[in-house]
Amino acid sequence: MNPRPIAFRAIVFPPGRRTFFSFIISLMNVVILGAGPAGLSSAYFLARAGVAPLVIEKQGFVGGVSRTVLTEDGFRYDLGGHRFFTKNKVLLEMIADILGDDLLMPTRVSRIYKEGKLFFYPIKIGDVLRKLSPLRGAGFILDYIWAKIAYRNKPDVSFEDWVVKRFGRGLYRFNFEEYTEKVWGIKPTEISADWAAERIRGLSLTTAIKEALFPKKEKGEELATIIDRFYYPRYGIGEISERFADFVISKGGRVMLNAPVQEVRWEGRRIVSARAGNEEFPVDHMVGSIPLPALLAAMRPTPPREVMESAGKLRFRDLLIVFLKIAKPNVTKDSWIYFPELRVPFGRWHEPKNWSAWMVPDESVTSLPVEYFVFKGDDVWCAEDKSLADRTVDFIEREFGFFARKDVIGWEVTRVPEAYPVWDLGYKEPLSKVLSWLEGFENLYLIGRNGRHRYNLMDHSFETGILAAKSILDGKRYDMDDIDWGRGYLEAGEIPVIKRV
Repeated sequence: MNPRPIAFRAIVFPPGRRTFFSFIISLMNVVILGAGPAGLSSAYFLARAGVAPLVIEKQGFVGGVSRTVLTEDGFRYDLGGHRFFTKNKVLLEMIADILGDDLLMPTRVSRIYKEGKLFFYPIKIGDVLRKLSPLRGAGFILDYIWAKIAYRNKPDVSFEDWVVKRFGRGLYRFNFEEYTEKVWGIKPTEISADWAAERIRGLSLTTAIKEALFPKKEKGEELATIIDRFYYPRYGIGEISERFADFVISKGGRVMLNAPVQEVRWEGRRIVSARAGNEEFPVDHMVGSIPLPALLAAMRPTPPREVMESAGKLRFRDLLIVFLKIAKPNVTKDSWIYFPELRVPFGRWHEPKNWSAWMVPDESVTSLPVEYFVFKGDDVWCAEDKSLADRTVDFIEREFGFFARKDVIGWEVTRVPEAYPVWDLGYKEPLSKVLSWLEGFENLYLIGRNGRHRYNLMDHSFETGILAAKSILDGKRYDMDDIDWGRGYLEAGEIPVIKRV
């Protein structure tokens, strides 16, 4: 089934009835839980149609995990470095409309640091063969051929199953095994194959060989790929959420910060009210983009025991960022560098200045947000900030030599709880029970990464937010999963280009 097109300009009232319908819509009490990209895209879409939504956010800022931090001395950094891309031209027009000239299209350079060498990511087979021995390269190809023969009928149960079948065990061990364990904190054999199918299906060894032998040629601005380019706001990814919030407020909506939801009251199969910041709000429609366990914990009466037990089985991976300010024009020219080896304590870093020159206070300095994938409460999460910064700098200086301690002119540490929903082998049944119960409420719409417990991309979060808004405005419930989650363009394929006159 092909997904329905998302048309943010599709809310049009018939001439002569526009005033009446606009008046009715303006009376709707729409409460949105969470001020991340999903929640705010829904609020923005509603505000365009004349609704004045209430957005409730427990943090003191908008953007969620897609936030941009501004330091006192003028550095900016994202929580993880979030590029924006989409094949949905209408969605792209929406983002371009709200950002205007602040929407940039930088060149992407991503590499993997492995065995003392830097390799391009996504894999370029010629690059790998040049930097490794011919014998090892031949081994990768033989492993790939063997996997195609030996595993073609083997079911995809785990992440390891899925990748080995499509890449061979040699490339799996080289490129996927350690990094996957580092990101999720569990073995790849304990991660569902669903995650691999959704996030890396656009890659294959066959594709890498074809691109090495027959590289695509760009024709002016007609061809852009996820590998080569991406969209990015001038002042960081958080600028999208900030612009959405400003628009909502300008149209009479409200964005409550530092206001965790305290109660969500329900009667029968309808949500009737919400309490936050010691205020109670009537609810005609509710949009949920907060973690499912948090939503269920706030519901009164308490949901059935089996639903609460299922919610307790949903797991999250947390994120810790050591942000380093560096007195050098650049550390590298890379967008990202990934560090898959388990001996390296952190997982990756990005260099914001290479995404936008406006991410640093002046051109003589640069910065690195260094990412640690952790579980809340583990040794890294609980470590003292200065100790974490010192250990990070010492390791980089000793092992890599990209810069010296004397080059570091400042640092700060940011902890991000519940950054990534985990799809382990047992996630499907409890998630299905939770979603089935919550989606029985006729005026509740679950959206985004946390609202659907799905490690989706930013454009998917936007689209679920828009579908929720359209459901409210059209009086017709759209399926939040009725979008093309697996477009196969995650690391390959063309993306639309905004052409400005």
